[in-house]
Amino acid sequence: MNTAWMQRSKYVPYIVSGVALFATVIIGISYWGSRTEVENTLVVTREPFVQQVSVSGRVEAANEVDLGFSQSGRIARVLVKEGQAVGQGVLLAEVENGDAAAILLQREAALDRAKAQLDALVRGARPEELSLKESAVSSARAALASANQALADAILSAYGVSDGAIHATVDQFFSNPKSLTPQISFSSGNAALKSQVESDRITVESVLTAWHTRNAAVTLSSDLVGAAVSAQVSLQEVTSFINDISSLLAVSIPTTATPQATLDAYKTSVQTARTSVNSAIATLTAASKAQSAAQTGLVSAERELALTRAGASAEDIRAQAASVKAAEADVLSASSQFSKTQIRAPFAGTVSKIAAKVGATAQPGEQQISVIGSGGFQIETFVPEINISLIKVGDPAVITFDSYGPEVRFDAKIGSIELGETLKDGVPTYKTILVFTQADERIRSGMTANALITTLEKQDVIAIPQRLVVQREGMQVVRVLSGEAVLERTVVTGAVSSTGDIEIVSGLSVGDLLIVD
Repeated sequence: MNTAWMQRSKYVPYIVSGVALFATVIIGISYWGSRTEVENTLVVTREPFVQQVSVSGRVEAANEVDLGFSQSGRIARVLVKEGQAVGQGVLLAEVENGDAAAILLQREAALDRAKAQLDALVRGARPEELSLKESAVSSARAALASANQALADAILSAYGVSDGAIHATVDQFFSNPKSLTPQISFSSGNAALKSQVESDRITVESVLTAWHTRNAAVTLSSDLVGAAVSAQVSLQEVTSFINDISSLLAVSIPTTATPQATLDAYKTSVQTARTSVNSAIATLTAASKAQSAAQTGLVSAERELALTRAGASAEDIRAQAASVKAAEADVLSASSQFSKTQIRAPFAGTVSKIAAKVGATAQPGEQQISVIGSGGFQIETFVPEINISLIKVGDPAVITFDSYGPEVRFDAKIGSIELGETLKDGVPTYKTILVFTQADERIRSGMTANALITTLEKQDVIAIPQRLVVQREGMQVVRVLSGEAVLERTVVTGAVSSTGDIEIVSGLSVGDLLIVD
């Protein structure tokens, strides 16, 4: 055997040990270095969310419970018989409640709508929404262009009608109508009116001349609104003159030169001219209103497009979040009102007595159905005022006893909550009865019980430690690691769990990295 090799081989274990130690150190440094980085961030996930209230009480014998309706009404259904075994939560009877059920459905739909609107605000405008707003602006511009053209046409048409009414119709009653001394060609019984009409003929000619000059400047890019106003004034001048002519013809005197038949023809011509001018006035008025409406529509469409492009403001998001909370409160209120129309078994037991009859009118507080609990015992506890709004009849609870320790647990549910308060050490509390869901021979009267009531439980919820949410200029924000940058992101929060986690309604997605230090 090679002696030199043997001498060297005795050092091999030490060399291997050294290499192993070195590798361990390197791995440890790498591990703890990476662990420090992991501990500084939190990966957003979805998980169950639980809100609980902890109270204590004592076990007492469960007596027969007398149940009634919380509001008056005609009894619609009695669903059980005396001696019938019932489970916890089973519907025993109800009064007519179609209106209450409809209100509850409406409130639930309103809540869904409010949540959807909040999600839309947080998300911002979708490309298709922007496209719709842009299309609306294009349509509004086209409508305004069409309305401007119609208004310009109405202005020019009104002039043509007025010019024809004077020069083609009225001037046949005058000699020298366009001169400075126009004269009525028929005899009249009102000399003063005749003189006034002859003078007004000079004025009307000036009105038509000025109107014709203005029309030369009427284009789609000119001040059509101003031109329309001036045209309306001119139309009133023409209408007034035609009315005076009509009044003068009414007192006209037939002569050899202008017999009655001629005067009657004059009257018909004037009436036709007046009808044409009135029609022009109506057309111009309608065109002016349509142009004004189109202008307003364009301004509105452009404003909507600008708002859509800008996205929701922080104030809008906070306002919509408040609307969601208000809608949730409305649902709770409607649900509470609906539950007042029903009697449900607060615990498993046996129906011992039924006074309710279908068709009878029930009054609040009247005994309708009695139930004897099958569990034999219940827990009387007093919930502080600060927690009373969180609990409701039917909420599940986990019970432990000092006698058996925290590892032995029993299931229960809230059977009833008294409306009136009870002072405990000067603090308002509300007597709450917890009913065991199953009988157990280990339960004894007088035992001290610790109850953990689950008031809210959701699945697949994004929740993070409440301390990670900070207030910034009236908004709730968290710090998010994006690549190598740390960004602040606005979030909308919900309930707080028993472990101190707060629900994130919107603003975060699964996989986001939150800064926790």
